[in-house]
Amino acid sequence: MTKNLFILSIVALVIASVGFASSPKQVVTISGNTVGGTLTLTGCGFRTGYDDFIYLYKAGDTTELVGYATHTDSNGCFTTPGLYVFTEPGSYEVYVYQIKGSTGPGSYNLNHPAADVDFDVT
Repeated sequence: MTKNLFILSIVALVIASVGFASSPKQVVTISGNTVGGTLTLTGCGFRTGYDDFIYLYKAGDTTELVGYATHTDSNGCFTTPGLYVFTEPGSYEVYVYQIKGSTGPGSYNLNHPAADVDFDVT
């Protein structure tokens, strides 16, 4: 009985570790982050089949500068067109939220973005 319990415990640990190891790492690349530059984003490592909602803020300001929706492709990636032209230097923040397409806007948790990127504009 103890031997069977030990074997079941080992199997459970292996299954759990394999499940955690396969979690993707989200990467968002920012370009155009100079005054006069146009912000574009490329992201990979996201869940496929989801809608991506992207928001841009200037650090310390709750005014949304950009709200943009796109879709993750079959590789878990997305690319945006030019979203915003920077007119002043400073620190900025981009948040990417993912939701299943059928659930509609507002169904994601604003406390848990899939990606949170802070960057400077010079």
